Amino acid sequence: MYADDDLGDFWLRSRTAANARGSLFAALSVNAWEGVWRWRKGELAEAAALIEDAVEQDQMWGGSGVGLAYSHGALVAITLDRGDAAGARQLLDTAPSEALHGDGGRLFRQVAAGVLLAERRLAAALDTIDAIGDPVGIRNPAWNPWRRLRALALHGLGRSAEASALIEEEVRLLRQWGAPSSLGSGLTDLGRVSGGLEPLLEAIALLEAAARSCC
Repeated sequence: MYADDDLGDFWLRSRTAANARGSLFAALSVNAWEGVWRWRKGELAEAAALIEDAVEQDQMWGGSGVGLAYSHGALVAITLDRGDAAGARQLLDTAPSEALHGDGGRLFRQVAAGVLLAERRLAAALDTIDAIGDPVGIRNPAWNPWRRLRALALHGLGRSAEASALIEEEVRLLRQWGAPSSLGSGLTDLGRVSGGLEPLLEAIALLEAAARSCC
């Protein structure tokens, strides 16, 4: 998913297998991760519906902790992507304490920093980002985009030189990874932070080419 691989009928096959086994946990897992996949593709309404189903199924199953962290974090992020910062704040403030477990908790805290950025509470956003641990240690910034978030906070605080260095490092790592969707997002943020046009033009070309190849 994070490599922009063509998943084909993966979600249909996974859901069919989960239903055939009668596994509620497998069904909620499919809904949660297909929801995250559709969120990354920009299909926000479909993503929210799937993840809301996953949250309900998780409660029926008995509560998975780490799974809830991913689901609630994604729901907050989807609401923010819809331009509803107030709604994202409400979801953030009412999330259960289970949303802070494990790597899902890392995602949830980064989403919280994104809400603070949208609210222009830049110092609080920076403090939140700096306090986030990395329980897994994955190098790929498509999975853990802490540099981008920190760069946006620093840029808003007028610390543009530090911000540019961080986002340039993230773009360099994303070029090694090679997934167009993540590199396009990194280049877009590099253009915002640096004020340069070239990263934005590269992002447009990259994302347009990726869209043509997949659709």
